[in-house]
This record gives sequence, structure tokens and C-alpha cells, in this order.
Amino acid sequence: MAPVAAKTYCATEDLGEDVIVCDAGGTTFDVGLVRDGGLIYTRDTWIGPQWTGDILAISSVDVRSIGAGGGSIAWIDPGGSLRVGPRSAGAEPGPVCYDAGGTLPTVTDCNLVLGYLDPNAKLAGRLAIRADKAEAAIGEHLAAPLGLSIDEAAAGVLAVESLDLAGSGKLVYFMAIEEAKFRTPVEPGCLLDLKVEFLQQRRTIYKFKGEASVDGKVTCQAEFTAMIADPPA
Repeated sequence: MAPVAAKTYCATEDLGEDVIVCDAGGTTFDVGLVRDGGLIYTRDTWIGPQWTGDILAISSVDVRSIGAGGGSIAWIDPGGSLRVGPRSAGAEPGPVCYDAGGTLPTVTDCNLVLGYLDPNAKLAGRLAIRADKAEAAIGEHLAAPLGLSIDEAAAGVLAVESLDLAGSGKLVYFMAIEEAKFRTPVEPGCLLDLKVEFLQQRRTIYKFKGEASVDGKVTCQAEFTAMIADPPA
């Protein structure tokens, strides 16, 4: 629904007709496009993993998703590297700080420990969150195995997630430039170059300018608006 909401919102706020919309939820980070004021559709929609799942082959709004959200679980792979997602704590039991049975540290737990969330706040006005339990989970599952402090481990989790989110948005931006604005045929052996420049920020609205060039000759330029529909908890 994020691209549909972005289409309406950007038309109302006069933000332009070419928009990248980012929707960060509890389990996934979804990125979509509004191009020339219209939605982008695809038949390449899968239930389950791409290539090994089931392809629907029906037209649907094109949304690219990665397993990174507030409930995404942070873990250490066999090589000793810090990872985030795609496993999620979901709504039940949820992050450890919900004190509802969760035991594995999530992005939300890390945000709480680092002070991005108010430890005295109550979810929906009634559910107290437990920073002490979040700290214990991060310490046991991440900080101790990695030889880091709890704050260092929590900051590492957010850094890894941020890279995943940026990579997802960058992919869709390049897709937007290539599909929406880049119409020049590229011969084999030519050098295709895509550049992105940050322009301005207004609340959760970000404006970018991009250009595509072939063998050093600029073939098109485009401006896009990126809207963060729901900043991650």
C-alpha cells in the first residue's frame, strides 16, 4: 500500500510525479516507485523465496522488500560477522524489551538501548518496555561473543541494518533512472555510469538528482523524491 499512499500524498503536497517511497515496518523494509504520477506494476511476484518459491504471474504493484525492520533479529553467522534479519521476532513474542517471551535481540531492542526510544514511554499508552532485558539479550547473544560493549554491539546492529536499507533504496533508485528516464540504447562495450546527488530534506521527504551517462556523455537527468513512510522503531 505504500506506493499507493505515496502517489496520493505527493500529488496533494505537490512533491513531483517521480517518487521513491520507503516503508519500514516490524518485519520488512519495502521500497516502491511512483513514475510519471502512476504506479509501477510487475508480474514477477513470488510467494516464498525468489526462484525457489511460487511465482504468481499476475499483475501487482511493484514493491521490493528486504527482511529488515524493527523486529528483525540480530545474530552472528558462523564466520563471526554480525547480521540483521531476515528472521523476525514478529508481533508475538516481539522484541525482548516487550517482555512477552522474546529472547533474541532485535533492531528495536538496540534502538532502545542506545536511547533512540524513550525507556519510560509506554507502547500504545499502556505497555511498559524493559530496557534492562534488551541490554541482557544484546550482551548475551552479541556483545559477549564479539568482545564488544553492549552499546558497541547495538550500534553495530543499526549500522548493518542501515547498510541493508540503503542498498535496497539505491537499487530501486537505479531501477527508476534506468526504467523511467533512461531511454538511450547502450551498445556492448559502452560504459554506463549512474550518479546520485542529495538535494534537500524536509521532514521525512528527501530529494535526489540523478544522471545517466554513456561513455562520458550525459544522456538523461532526473529528480526523484524519496519518502520515508514510517520510520523504523
